[in-house]
Amino acid sequence: MPDQHDIVYVVDDDANLRYAISVMLEEADLIGETFGSAAEFWADFDPLRAGCIVLDISLPDIDGLELCHELRNTYPDISVIIVTGYGDAARARSSFKMGALDFLEKPFTSEQLVELIRIGFDLGASTRQRQSYQQQIQQRFDTLSERELEVLDLVVTGELNKQMASTLGLHERTIEYHRKNLMNKMCAKNLPDLVRMAMVRQSHKAPPGGTAGEQWRRHQSSVYSN
Repeated sequence: MPDQHDIVYVVDDDANLRYAISVMLEEADLIGETFGSAAEFWADFDPLRAGCIVLDISLPDIDGLELCHELRNTYPDISVIIVTGYGDAARARSSFKMGALDFLEKPFTSEQLVELIRIGFDLGASTRQRQSYQQQIQQRFDTLSERELEVLDLVVTGELNKQMASTLGLHERTIEYHRKNLMNKMCAKNLPDLVRMAMVRQSHKAPPGGTAGEQWRRHQSSVYSN
């Protein structure tokens, strides 16, 4: 369910289509803003405001795929839906390579567009939550000493205290002390929790989890099966 502050940016040089999409959004109780070019869009775009972008592949001032690529690289929490009046397999593949959520051929129905927008909002919310969690994890890691980081690396590989003491040339009681400290600093409830946080820190590019992740996987499955 989109937040009341979620916004749909419509970037298309066809004034009639911009109006039609505006009507679709209004009927679906979604907030929309329309732009006739990439320049107009950039002049008004607020990256701090959650949103989804409906983007024409052919714009008067820039290639829509280039804009899609730039947006997805810079603002990964914002989904981009590519629309075009000249759809073909090559353009569709290019759109997905540039990070588009989907590729819609004109004319499309209100139901098709609104469903994708809602998926885009859910994915964006999931991405922002994941980014916030990753930042929290990194802040905790930043409090660890060099020795605690060494112990953590060995904990993640599954070494026991006795093995870690031998590896690092320390007394086993010292290893226990460092383990207790890093558990406290990381706010880890147990060993699996600590390992999970270490893995989150190592990889920030996993697909979203929860409901949004399920939607993402279902959508990608349907895209590549067609």
